[in-house]
Parts: sequence; C-alpha cells; structure tokens
Amino acid sequence: MTIAYDIRERFGVKIDPSYLSRMERGKTEIPLRTLFALAQYYDVSLPLLLDPSMNGEAYDLEFIYIDPDLHRLMATLRNELGEQQARVYLKRCIELLLDFSRDG
Repeated sequence: MTIAYDIRERFGVKIDPSYLSRMERGKTEIPLRTLFALAQYYDVSLPLLLDPSMNGEAYDLEFIYIDPDLHRLMATLRNELGEQQARVYLKRCIELLLDFSRDG
C-alpha cells in the first residue's frame, strides 16, 4: 500500500503518487484539506508540516479547518478573494498567529 493510497482511504483526499511527489518537490499548490490530511497522516501539527525548522514547536491551528464558523469564513474569503489570494491571506494570518504565540 502506498502513502497516497493510504491517505486517500483514511481521509478521503484524492491524491495519487505522482501528485504526492509534486507536492514534496514544491511543484504544485496544495489545497488546505490536503494539508490537514497530510498533517493527520504524519501526526504533526499543520505549522510543523509547513515549516519543519520549528523543531517540534506545536501550534494547534487545525481549529481553522475544524471550527464551523472559521471554515465558513474561509469559504467566504475564497469566494471574495479567489483561491490564490485567500491562501496568501491565510498564510499571513498563520504567520501573525505564530509570531504572536512565540512572543507570548
């Protein structure tokens, strides 16, 4: 069984080995749902998945995806700004939250 197959079966995220390879090499954009599935699969926090240099610092930002109100807000952002701009906005928000929690 491959990692891509296992992720697809466990989390319902449609990926194949070639797509997984492109993600690993930074050759494709990764949808938020796929990022959360990968974080769950590897049992790491989303920020650690995005920035391995954090060396185990865990920040539970998964609430952005799990919380229904925040999930609706992100859907609204995607509708208003478009997928790419919503991702840029979300990335900046996460960076600010991480900076705030480090300074905390």
